[in-house]
Amino acid sequence: MTATSSRPRPTFEQYTAIRRYQPALAFSPDGSQVAYSVNISGQYNLWRQPADGGYPVQITLSAGQSVREIEWSPDGESIVYTADNDGDEYTKVYRVPARGGEPEVIAGQEGVRYYLSGGFSPDGRSLTYAGNDREETDQDVILRDETTGEDKRIVDYGGIYYPAHWSPDGKRFLALDFKTNTNQDIYVVDVASEEATLVTPHEGEVFMIPAGWAADGSGFYLLTDEGREFTGLAFHRLSDNTRAWVETPEWDVEDAAISPDGRWLAWSVNEDGYSRLYVRNLVRVLERADRIVSYSDHTAATTADFAAEHGIAGIRPRTVVAPLGADPVPDEPPPLREIEAYELHALGLDSTPFLLYLGGVDDRRRIDLLVDAFNQLRAAGRDIRLVLAGDSFASVSAIGVERTRRAIESSSYLDDIHLRGYVSEAERSWLFGHAAIVTLPSEMEGFGLPVLEALAWGRPAVTFDNSSIPEVAGPGCVLVPSTAAGLVEGFTRLLDRSPAEAAAQAEAGRAWAAGFTWEPFGRTLAESVVAAASR
Repeated sequence: MTATSSRPRPTFEQYTAIRRYQPALAFSPDGSQVAYSVNISGQYNLWRQPADGGYPVQITLSAGQSVREIEWSPDGESIVYTADNDGDEYTKVYRVPARGGEPEVIAGQEGVRYYLSGGFSPDGRSLTYAGNDREETDQDVILRDETTGEDKRIVDYGGIYYPAHWSPDGKRFLALDFKTNTNQDIYVVDVASEEATLVTPHEGEVFMIPAGWAADGSGFYLLTDEGREFTGLAFHRLSDNTRAWVETPEWDVEDAAISPDGRWLAWSVNEDGYSRLYVRNLVRVLERADRIVSYSDHTAATTADFAAEHGIAGIRPRTVVAPLGADPVPDEPPPLREIEAYELHALGLDSTPFLLYLGGVDDRRRIDLLVDAFNQLRAAGRDIRLVLAGDSFASVSAIGVERTRRAIESSSYLDDIHLRGYVSEAERSWLFGHAAIVTLPSEMEGFGLPVLEALAWGRPAVTFDNSSIPEVAGPGCVLVPSTAAGLVEGFTRLLDRSPAEAAAQAEAGRAWAAGFTWEPFGRTLAESVVAAASR
């Protein structure tokens, strides 16, 4: 007897109806349409379709090109995409009207690979892409002016670089230095100055992939395995170049994205071979918070503005301002180590007046303007030195901000610019106690603690007049415009004071700083915690 099966055989049509999609899609700016790449036509062409369902519309009609990446223009009128020919992987960049039409080649040199990556700036005036057209073994970041069609090579350092996410204000974008599959670095590129700042210096192999900016532009989210076995999700704060973990599962975080308005953060985790999607409402914490503690009135106002932009009212009544405190100056500062005393003496800092900057290096800290001002003081005949202290100043080559590094290297008075790197508590006290002027050339601060510390030591300070700094600056502080000329004017005013005026301002500055103590801050914070817990 022959066994037969009653199960019907698959039809030919069942096989031919299979569709494959490229891992590329983009929503229109208003969210009503989605563009994607699918092989319905026998080739991976560009299609669009209503996001809530409906008939798809084919945009490209190629028989040989495969669409690989898709980016919708902010005005919704056009779609930019990359495609190669017959799978040769030499992708070119094209633009096509969203309603359909003849594609236009944006970047199409033969034998070159181009990648979209970063895409359009928020206002649609710029487009970033990457290509190895300059050197086959290198991949540069290219910025295209959409109004003129002009291309500028922004990052061409030798290596494989990709543009990534644009900041919400469109003034900066991230760039990825792809060294290997397990080792990357992230740069912040300033569009106006065309300068790239390394913000993730590290030793050894560390996985780092940017995932998008915070809505206020204060930093960005990234995937990283720094110090961990598994890849986690972290937030990199640009104000001090520190990272804080957001999610650290005992599995790898595969990908992450943030909504354009900064409200929603989504990430996927590979849990035992399955991808599980998580979504968090980042603004909900403001909606649900019973009490919000802010360091300054400026920070409180910024938080309220952010909440208002997301439709959250009633933030200010729930916000309390608790300024930070200045540590009291010890009656007897800790003694210097022998090597520290020797080095400070050898540099002449115990006998020659010096300007002191103690802190980090990032885009908002304009050390380049400080060096420019120092050069002008020296050119005018001032016998003064410049001391730059903090982890970022271990050496000139270790400075991650290109414009700062270039300003120091090109200074005619390089021998009198002293990089101290990390300093001990003893040397820190010595520098504050002996500096002619302490300076904080920062374009944005949440509080401005270095200014307060200078006043506590009886030192005058020159700082930019912005953000929260005026709330902290007291007698002996000079607030100046954010320019080298402003710094020169402030330094000159303080250096030309009479001894009596300097002594009076030092005493007034100490009294001002004494009004900022940690006890009120701690009390306000504790009261806020108790009030929130009792609701």
